Amino acid sequence: MRKTLLFILLGSALSYAQYTTPNNGQSFNLDELAQIENSGVSLIESGLYNLSQDLIIAANDTLLIDDALTWQINSDILVTIEGSFIASSTPNSPINITAQDAGFPNAGFRFEEGSVINLSNTIFEYGGGLRVLTEDFNMDYCEVKFQVAGASTAAAISFSRGNPTVTNSKFISNQLPAVASGANQQIGLTFTNNELYYNGLSNQNRPQINMSPSGSNASILIENNTIIGDRNATNVGGIAIGNFFGYDNNVVIKNNVISDNRFGITLLGSVTHGEIDGNTISDNNSQGNPNLGGSGINLNASGETISQSIYIKNNYISNNLWGITMQGNAYANLGDGTELSPGGNTFSENGFDGDVYALYNNTPNDIMAQGNCWIAGAESTEEEVAEVITDQSDIASLGLVDYSNFTCNLSTNEFVSSTKPKLYPNPAKDLIVLEVESSGSVEFYNSLGQLVFNTKLEAGKNDIKLNLSSGTYFLKINSKNSTSLEKLLVK
Repeated sequence: MRKTLLFILLGSALSYAQYTTPNNGQSFNLDELAQIENSGVSLIESGLYNLSQDLIIAANDTLLIDDALTWQINSDILVTIEGSFIASSTPNSPINITAQDAGFPNAGFRFEEGSVINLSNTIFEYGGGLRVLTEDFNMDYCEVKFQVAGASTAAAISFSRGNPTVTNSKFISNQLPAVASGANQQIGLTFTNNELYYNGLSNQNRPQINMSPSGSNASILIENNTIIGDRNATNVGGIAIGNFFGYDNNVVIKNNVISDNRFGITLLGSVTHGEIDGNTISDNNSQGNPNLGGSGINLNASGETISQSIYIKNNYISNNLWGITMQGNAYANLGDGTELSPGGNTFSENGFDGDVYALYNNTPNDIMAQGNCWIAGAESTEEEVAEVITDQSDIASLGLVDYSNFTCNLSTNEFVSSTKPKLYPNPAKDLIVLEVESSGSVEFYNSLGQLVFNTKLEAGKNDIKLNLSSGTYFLKINSKNSTSLEKLLVK
């Protein structure tokens, strides 16, 4: 009899391990939830709330947070949204959703299929990530940092369907990639104006952006992002989009700065269309093994039937182990003299062991690559250009590369200056000199991706006084024709 009673009591205790809203069309804020017995939400003090048990917002209900506050969520506690979640504040007073103890992360958020998620000016930190099962997800001016595997096991934010939008947000020091989706899913992600620093700290073989194909009715847009890797995380790349099941894949990767990863950009799979345009791709060589990575851009496709129309143009590709590599049966157009494919790519100092590899065509396909600058800062001869390109002239089984009309004249390559900005001394203490070809600006970011200082630049030498604590900083240098990234150590 006593054993039966004990079972009933245990069952009763477990029934309060979570709270589900009544599913009657109500909208709740945290104050209102705190007034509900057994909701698990409590008001600690003005502007500070705690969640001590799992919380489910039912399909017809809404969780609304529209004021600056801090919401602490206990270790391993999960928030599930079946209905709507709106978190929106002002830029200078964000919402902070964090762990009750930073050493014991919460389980994160699970956004169920059919839910509606709108997030702005919200910080998610010390959690188990955001698992996005819904088609309706929008994030703007948010921060996602210090996330571990929990509700999401693939990335700080993992997507499963639809056309999610992530804009103007920061992803910092997450254990897993910043964003990802499953290999058999089709996601039309719009990912623009974001900053990514040091994601993938668990050092698995996953890039900071790790997406599946878009599908036939959508496109993936990755534009105007800064994607900086932790050089100690030697297995982590920049951007990868894989297409292993033959789905349609429409991709635009444009005007990003990608640096200090294992590789820059890789597209995998036989059915891919789109463009790689105007990116600065530098120093993606953290692993240091050319057999395992290090390409600025890599295309890899297998099988006999290849459907690819990928235009690679106006990119600045420097200091990677390889510039561009083509593998398997991949194909891309690097310049054919048309307006759609003008070339305009600039290559600088890509290589290893004393050899330079601007383009390695390790496929049987002939490649159009007209109108590019193959050796930055020099008007090269045809023989010198041939030395930095590997094709049929080097290995009989490979396709030819048409690298005619090569030039390093900026009139045909307005994206980037052939002269890299000069920064010295480095390391520095209280003063640096930055030499640039044209006027513009420079932004200083700390190791957490926070903008700490910016100033205007004039053409020529600029003396810049520093008032920065010791550490590593990234300088984003913007001028009329280029965007580049430099790393500065302050003593």
